[in-house]
Amino acid sequence: MQDDEELTPEILARREFHIKNALASFALEGEYPSKECEVLLKKYVSGEIKTLDELRIRLFEK
Repeated sequence: MQDDEELTPEILARREFHIKNALASFALEGEYPSKECEVLLKKYVSGEIKTLDELRIRLFEK
């Protein structure tokens, strides 16, 4: 997704699908995200964080 693209309901639904699957995959291995990571992922799913690059930066900024 580019910065100027609109976050349509379809894009947000696809994000939610992929994030849920990623979290389920980690859970199968007994791994769970930190609360901070979980908050950022929810912001990405909702569209508050607009791009995957922005999510990466915010996840690894510490």
